[in-house]
Amino acid sequence: MVESNPKDLLRTARSHQQAGRYEEAERACLAAKSIYESSGYLAGQAIAQNNLGGLYYRTGRLTEAFDAFELARQLGLSVGESSIATIALGNMGLIKADLGAPNEAATWHTEALELQMSAGNLHGAAVQHGSLGLLAFGRGALDDAERHLVAALEGFLAAGDSANAGSALNSLGEVRRSRGDVKRAREAFVSALDLLDKDEIQDERRLVVLQNLGNLARVAGELDDAEALFESSLRAATIMKDPRGEAAAHTNLGNVYLGRGKRAEARASYEASLRLHQKLGLRLGIAGDLTNLGHINSEEGDIGGAKARYEEAFAEYASLGHAQGEVCVAAVLAQTQLFLGHYAHARDWLERGLRRARQTDFAVGIALCESSFASLHVARGEFVSALQCLTDSERTFANAGDARARATTLLASAEIHAWLGNVDEARRRAREARVFFAVRGFPVESAGGTACLAFVQERSGRLDEARELYREACEVYLSHDHPAGLAQCYTALARVACSLDDADVALGFLSKAEPLWRVLQSPYGEAMMWSVRGEARMLRDEFTEARHALRISLEGFEAIGHAIGETLTLGRIARLMAISGARQEAIDRYALVGEQFRAMGMTIDADRTDQERRALRSE
Repeated sequence: MVESNPKDLLRTARSHQQAGRYEEAERACLAAKSIYESSGYLAGQAIAQNNLGGLYYRTGRLTEAFDAFELARQLGLSVGESSIATIALGNMGLIKADLGAPNEAATWHTEALELQMSAGNLHGAAVQHGSLGLLAFGRGALDDAERHLVAALEGFLAAGDSANAGSALNSLGEVRRSRGDVKRAREAFVSALDLLDKDEIQDERRLVVLQNLGNLARVAGELDDAEALFESSLRAATIMKDPRGEAAAHTNLGNVYLGRGKRAEARASYEASLRLHQKLGLRLGIAGDLTNLGHINSEEGDIGGAKARYEEAFAEYASLGHAQGEVCVAAVLAQTQLFLGHYAHARDWLERGLRRARQTDFAVGIALCESSFASLHVARGEFVSALQCLTDSERTFANAGDARARATTLLASAEIHAWLGNVDEARRRAREARVFFAVRGFPVESAGGTACLAFVQERSGRLDEARELYREACEVYLSHDHPAGLAQCYTALARVACSLDDADVALGFLSKAEPLWRVLQSPYGEAMMWSVRGEARMLRDEFTEARHALRISLEGFEAIGHAIGETLTLGRIARLMAISGARQEAIDRYALVGEQFRAMGMTIDADRTDQERRALRSE
């Protein structure tokens, strides 16, 4: 029997929608709307439009959804049905937020909040407080976000609405996580899940909480737990036909796969997320997908491609006013510019990211930028400043529960301590980070830890141990097709071979490193390769070739302003002068090199240089 009562038709439509039968739901909604139009009942038409808007929104037809809600708002206000109008207004705000128009979204939500407050509808006001809190969070206004979300939580709890109270708690958890307060963030997420489970809520609200708990597990290095949570979310979102939830789960699974070194699986997940976000027209999601695909480019050695993706993502985040996205992408863009030797551009990105992070009290973002600033300081030979940046970052990452980022800062600080001759401290940090990455299942980062420990052993004179560790790292980088890691290890193995007076082995490793550095477009890598090549040629008494190689190296380091590389190469040039008979020139050059090492705090290198200078003088 065909239903003719519009209220029954709308009830039927809601049942179809909950069961994922969207075509049947739309037919029932349209039939109800037609009956209301025939009778001239405007309030009924508005109700039907709200139902249609909700259906379209759920299925990703955002433009149609907005039009339906806008008509519902107009009809509701025309007959004095403010409750109907406020439902439409709130949803209009949600859609504008999804489409990247946060200011318009705030306007609609504020109008809805005023209507709800004037009508004394505290539950409805709580809904709008929640939406305004999310908008404030997106633009980095964390105090405003927390104020709105606390108001939303109180309103929902007072009304006995545990489902929406759970959503508000989840959002509060996200705000607290961005402040670096992981303990209270986890408490909020767990409390949110308890509220949702209490009322057996299995919709997208529960999925979002699961994703957040999964991300806390991921950054803590608990990849098995994170993967299980994300796979569970993906299954549930697929059953519910929730494209947003599917996209989020694909993104998060991609992050786990990339951490495990499974690049193909990560790319497939990121691309699946991108397709869904493009279909939905969700610019914020697209910006995140571009960032993640940039990470894939970087892992593959396509640094130019990574840079292009990051720049596109940053422009999207900036146009949306999304502070956290801007900060995170600014940090990786700075690292990319550093790799390409563009130090001034790197500094510009870091200063931009730090300003935005500090404006918005984004603690983890500040730590990300500070840790990238450390890399810039190292290149300049400013080790004290670099260590201060890393100390602050390590503390923030630890408080935020981001064990993976903390381990990365341990490796960076281990390298600095090795340069400064603090070998025991360098070894302790490198080993701690290496164990973390190995035990938690991060193979590429574990190889980085192995290479870092090799560098520490190299600096302490344990050349045989260093060589074996570099070879071990090479095997991992080879198995994961990681060109940047391979290029660095091949160059390091050549450096160790030179220290062991084996020029032929050194030149063999450099022949492997050279094409990789060329593809990677790293001026630092190429300059270091030429410097080591110059040393190898000296060992073979090929002074003309050595002089040529060292000149290219010095020009490369000078062009990018890399103080350590420049000074190391000047030391090799001084040695070449001494070997080739230019004794006084070598003495003068050694004096300059020693001063530069000492100014950077590299006392071991300075003392070694002074010894060579004194030996020349005594001849």
